[in-house]
Amino acid sequence: MSSAKYIHTVLEPFTSVEYYKKASNKSVILSILLFILVITVLGFIQGSKLIAQYTQPTVSALENIQADVVQNYPEDLTFTWKNNTLSFQYESSDESPNFISVPLSSHLELPYNSIPHNFAFITNTETTPANEDISSQAYLFFITPTKIFVAESISSNSWTEYSLSTLFENESSFTLDKTIVASAAQNILTAIQDNIILFQVIVVLFLTVSFFISKVWFLCIETLLMFLFLKLSNITLTVKQTISLSIHILLTTATVATLAELIYKNVTFPLHTVSFWVVLFYITYQWKKVKK
Repeated sequence: MSSAKYIHTVLEPFTSVEYYKKASNKSVILSILLFILVITVLGFIQGSKLIAQYTQPTVSALENIQADVVQNYPEDLTFTWKNNTLSFQYESSDESPNFISVPLSSHLELPYNSIPHNFAFITNTETTPANEDISSQAYLFFITPTKIFVAESISSNSWTEYSLSTLFENESSFTLDKTIVASAAQNILTAIQDNIILFQVIVVLFLTVSFFISKVWFLCIETLLMFLFLKLSNITLTVKQTISLSIHILLTTATVATLAELIYKNVTFPLHTVSFWVVLFYITYQWKKVKK
């Protein structure tokens, strides 16, 4: 095949109405196999794009968060779990404060108001968020010597209560200080860095499968609507022809949408749906024009 003919074959779905007339008469089985192949490739491209876009910023943010934890944890602060009770104290101070407020890392980028503004409120007093006038908008966790309250809803200021003895049922006692916390934070970061490739593969596969399922659902809905539209337009196609035509229009428009999202990162317009129907309207207009 000459290069000119090859280019013509590749561009034909994007430039020729005749292509779709031929496509409607192709085998449904071959069309479905083509759908599986192309959508899987497009899903892999979409997943790879997201991984390339977010992996390095995420790893950098985790490294900065780990550094924040180590830097901001007080040198003399010690947490102790003993006799089913959590307590804390500052070793260098005779009188420790009654509570600790732990902020979220400034490197943790989250949508505004998606979670509370601080990480945890920890107190040595057996109390509740209501008694301390603590809002779930302010803290993600509220921790007392025997209980932990987790912010459930920011808008309704509600909490879910858990017993610490249940969470630490396999731990009779333990102590946390800056050395242990720094070591744990470094171990977690190292584990993430060591498994980042495996994580990327899993995410790409998950996104590919999700993309494929979404396009199968899209195909089912649009094929049904297209069948009704063609009936109303007095264009007679069998169910098999309609399915084949729908698959080929979907593959063309899905390819265009994927290329557009690769070029323009912040595409919020429903490009695939709109382009699908624009192509369909144009094809039906040309077919009816030929019949006249």
